[in-house]
Amino acid sequence: MKRSISGTLPSPNIMAAMGVRYSTYAFLLLSAILMFASSFQPRVAETVKITVTDVLSPVVQAISYPIMQVTEVATAVSNLTALREENLRLTIENEKLRQWYTQALFLQDENQNLKHLLNLQIDDRLSFVTGQVLTDTGLAYVKSILVLSGKSDGIGKGDAALSGDGLIGRVEKVGRNVSRVLLVNDVNSRVPVVISGTNYNAIMKGTNTEFPLLTHITENADVQIGTEIVTSGLGGVFPTGLPVGKVSLDDNGQYIVRLYTDFNKLNYVRLVQRPIDPNLILGDL
Repeated sequence: MKRSISGTLPSPNIMAAMGVRYSTYAFLLLSAILMFASSFQPRVAETVKITVTDVLSPVVQAISYPIMQVTEVATAVSNLTALREENLRLTIENEKLRQWYTQALFLQDENQNLKHLLNLQIDDRLSFVTGQVLTDTGLAYVKSILVLSGKSDGIGKGDAALSGDGLIGRVEKVGRNVSRVLLVNDVNSRVPVVISGTNYNAIMKGTNTEFPLLTHITENADVQIGTEIVTSGLGGVFPTGLPVGKVSLDDNGQYIVRLYTDFNKLNYVRLVQRPIDPNLILGDL
């Protein structure tokens, strides 16, 4: 009976193991020979090393190429992550800088407005409160503003309201923390005034426009265009001598007042508290 040839061959796993073992032995033997040869013939050993390196360099390069690619990809991913983190950090810092810049502009504007109030000098015997304007003057039929000062600050009805340029109105209604100021250009406003440098008294009447009228002027008064108008203090409603504007003429030849204050740019105002007895203070101004 013939024995099968396939039965005598070792399995693939055994053959692979044998190949690895014999290869290891071969490399060890080759290393030993190179070491032994380098002891007696260094030049020959160096030549052999260079030859082996030349032969194996393509293999080493082929093996190292995927590793280099993976390393480059990992480095690129790491750099991209770092860039994203840096971009996020810079975005946050830029937003903070923008907020600080906006706040700085607001504080600068506020500081300029408060300094502007100091331009108007009033009698030291008059006390006042500085209040922030809460609403604008863009109302169609009522020319008034709200000011963040009220009874809790000692403000009372009839107190004069001033800008850095002059008189703007009087307190009409008072709440605990807020007051409503009726502006001098409101149709319901009447302000006793005097033409500077003369004894000509008049009444400045609001017209709901930017140019109030001068009425009840002293008969035969010689009024010069451009002359300053100030409060007369008559009736004790307003302190004496507060600047208001200048005399001008409208298209109908009527005397009007060009107000010093631009009501569209009011941010802070002074509310001058009326004395208990106007004759004690206002009469001496």
